[in-house]
Amino acid sequence: MGPSLKFAAAGAAMAAAVLLLFIFNSKLPDDLGKPTPTPGAVITTTSGNSISVTDTTVVIDFAACATENRRIDAGAGSITLDVVGKQGDKCLMNYDRGEAGSSSATSAACEVPLRTGTVRLPKSATGVDVAVLQAYCSPR
Repeated sequence: MGPSLKFAAAGAAMAAAVLLLFIFNSKLPDDLGKPTPTPGAVITTTSGNSISVTDTTVVIDFAACATENRRIDAGAGSITLDVVGKQGDKCLMNYDRGEAGSSSATSAACEVPLRTGTVRLPKSATGVDVAVLQAYCSPR
């Protein structure tokens, strides 16, 4: 094998290794879609604090996933966050959002991977923005 052919083979091997690293470090398909509840699965609950609130942010610690129910008033409405507990490697949470002077409400059930850790949700005069959780939630 000539020097240029050896160089091409080494380059192809390097490209394959980089591709494999990319694939193994990418999100798994079950993290990308809407959650699917597992009927009859065991839910582990612990008491403590999973939710903290400031004037501008709501912080949820999904790694801790401690059972907590919290209503947060923000601007034109409110949101109720209900951390239910752990089911396997997921943290189960529900939220209900109501808007002042409106009959529309939004409710969702979420299954967030425990490895997600701490998530910060912006809080403003228009409410709490839960957009970062939408990949893990489905309407209920």
